[in-house]
Amino acid sequence: MDNFHTGFVLVALKRVSECLGTDEFDQCLHRGYRFWKEKMFLPDGAPKYYANRIFPIDVHSVAQAILTFLEFRHADENADEHAIRVAGWGIDNLQDRSGYYYYQVHRMYKIRIPYMRWAQAWMQRALTELTYSYQ
Repeated sequence: MDNFHTGFVLVALKRVSECLGTDEFDQCLHRGYRFWKEKMFLPDGAPKYYANRIFPIDVHSVAQAILTFLEFRHADENADEHAIRVAGWGIDNLQDRSGYYYYQVHRMYKIRIPYMRWAQAWMQRALTELTYSYQ
């Protein structure tokens, strides 16, 4: 599974568990989150597309990573640090000078199309939630 879908599933399972008041998924969540955190990112915060493949680096992976780390901040004392690192990487490597975010980075080129749903909306949401979490 790719980075952003893995993050999305982890958040969904965590919220389902909370809504149902069950700990049935805790072991799977812990193992899945640990795998995702350890295998799906480069040391500088860049989100790999798959555990065994870096490219394409997708803006949706950046945004969902921020949201996933924020969701798991009570279970992982380093989650905030990781969310900030990924956000910084996204801003430094995917944000155009005019403000919008590129869709993907490939080994030899970038897709600079400012997709509203896949790029702008998700990054806006992730960065807003990151900012809001510190107020």
